[in-house]
Amino acid sequence: MRGIILCDVLPLDDDAKTLRYIPLPDPIRPDDTIDESGGMYRDVAVVGSRIKYAEVKMHVRPGSAGPKGSFTIDGWTAVVWSRPANSFKESTTWRKDHEVHAHQVSFVDGKNKTAPGFELLPAVVDHQGNPQPTLVGIHVGHPKLSLSVGDNTLYLMAKVNRWYDKAWVIAVDMKNKRLRGVAEFGGAPRCSAFLHAYRQSRISEHLNVSQGTKSHLKRPGMLLLHGISHKKPEISRHHCPSVEKTQG
Repeated sequence: MRGIILCDVLPLDDDAKTLRYIPLPDPIRPDDTIDESGGMYRDVAVVGSRIKYAEVKMHVRPGSAGPKGSFTIDGWTAVVWSRPANSFKESTTWRKDHEVHAHQVSFVDGKNKTAPGFELLPAVVDHQGNPQPTLVGIHVGHPKLSLSVGDNTLYLMAKVNRWYDKAWVIAVDMKNKRLRGVAEFGGAPRCSAFLHAYRQSRISEHLNVSQGTKSHLKRPGMLLLHGISHKKPEISRHHCPSVEKTQG
């Protein structure tokens, strides 16, 4: 069983402190062989009047297991569900709002303009040097739902592989299946593998961003600073450099 346990810690009546259980939707791939912490591939948030639940799963190529738990990715799937936040009836069900597959995500808009920061992502090639679709060949995890009402953006950490010492945050418009932007994740060298990432916050609602700030907004008031544009380095999805961590 997988679910959410709710408790009103400030009830008007002390006798009203009742635990409520909400089961989560069925996993995207119940037979998936990846065994990791749930937070790496799931997120839950209350946005407006609804509870939103996001899940992302990488598609592992069969027989691709390598050293240090490495494996080859053949794309990924992200799904966002929601349900009323004020209803605990058993008859209340989850509604699937969006489902996106990596190969469906466009990195250009209707005016053929490339998403901000897309040039930061490395060009991915296979073991024979053949170019691979960037968004299909990278590892993703740590989905984070936008906390803004009406915003269908899902944020994902992206890496060439779990041991790579660089990472990016990609913003995916789940409704329109479009990449909204990319930013470097500065904490990647301090994070072993895919274990730790970032958290979303509503603090930006209480901040005033000075006009003229030239940067890409992750959410209103939260900045995703871009690096200088440069040619993408070609990195093999099969033979990626690893990072050796030493304990001091």
